[in-house]
Amino acid sequence: MKRIIFILMLCTLAGVSAMALQTGDEAAPLKTSKWLLNGPIAINEGRKSENKDAIFILELWGTWSPQSLDAMPLLVYLQNKYRAKGLKIIAISRESEDVVKAFLKKHPEINYGIALDDKSQTTLKYLGESRLLPRFYVINAKGEIIWDGEAADLASVLRKIYSGKYSSSAQEEISRMQQELELQMRRGMFDKVKEISDRILQIDPENGPAIRMRMFMYENQRRPDMAWDFLQKCIKKSPDYDRFYFVQMDFASRYPDYRKFIGQIGEEVFKRFNKEPDILNDMAWGLLTRFPDDVGALNVAAKCVLRVKELAEKEAQPAIRVASLNTLALLYYRCGLLDKALKTQKKVTSLLKEDSTVKKSKLTEQYYLKAIELNKQLSAL
Repeated sequence: MKRIIFILMLCTLAGVSAMALQTGDEAAPLKTSKWLLNGPIAINEGRKSENKDAIFILELWGTWSPQSLDAMPLLVYLQNKYRAKGLKIIAISRESEDVVKAFLKKHPEINYGIALDDKSQTTLKYLGESRLLPRFYVINAKGEIIWDGEAADLASVLRKIYSGKYSSSAQEEISRMQQELELQMRRGMFDKVKEISDRILQIDPENGPAIRMRMFMYENQRRPDMAWDFLQKCIKKSPDYDRFYFVQMDFASRYPDYRKFIGQIGEEVFKRFNKEPDILNDMAWGLLTRFPDDVGALNVAAKCVLRVKELAEKEAQPAIRVASLNTLALLYYRCGLLDKALKTQKKVTSLLKEDSTVKKSKLTEQYYLKAIELNKQLSAL
């Protein structure tokens, strides 16, 4: 989850191919040559099942794509979170079986469907001429594409869908405006960008693409003050949308004049999301890693970590428990509790399954161990 938090600030200015499937279109049947994990899954099976509220996420991805790798923890998290509600995630790659199998061997935590594209038929049908991966499609039980976009916005879309606040018809209108927004951004027509993004945000105050475009525009114009004011207005309209606070944190880490607000940002997250361990843990990790010398950040991070520790004891998702322990170990280290940091990190390592994350956790163990050794040497001076 942590790696994708700050993707929200990135701005993709590549347009959608006119031949690509998009929001409002009927989903095309999946043409797969082989299912490698948790399959087969047919995207139209909702029509034949009792679950008329079934939701499918289709991801077109590649093992070579850093963005696909970044999105993977989010997909694992979302599949766990909404499995009981009938969510099924399908990831299709046009790569060879050997390549994808080797990737899956390194990532045993993947809990959603993985299939191979049959002669690239699915990829070409959905993406058209575009080659930007990953791309995501949310499909309902009727086989209709009700949203398409990037990983950064996926969690927000699902939250709206499952809370009954999502409007497919509104999204179709927004989708058309987003294409025009991208076109005007590429042309450098910033007055039009402001006008169109305002129209989008009137319909959907949490719309990721419109917010990213607007932030990109202000920063490109070297007007961080206007970017910050824009964010403040967004938060005022939707104060319970957690991603806004992470965008603020990222912004403050890049613009020193706004670092003074970081404690306030963390306190607001602690207050509003006091029962959400994943949000609190992500905030604590961001504060500890992005603002290592800020007293206010350390104080709020500690509050978040201690609250997460309480919540994680009841948390059903192993990934959240592991992530919370990882952050707790870092907090111990920052507070000078080196033995506790090492002990906690070892527990993290014991709970991990993925080879790459185990290796990373062991490196952190070695770092804490070296700090303990140096502490003893320096104390003897």
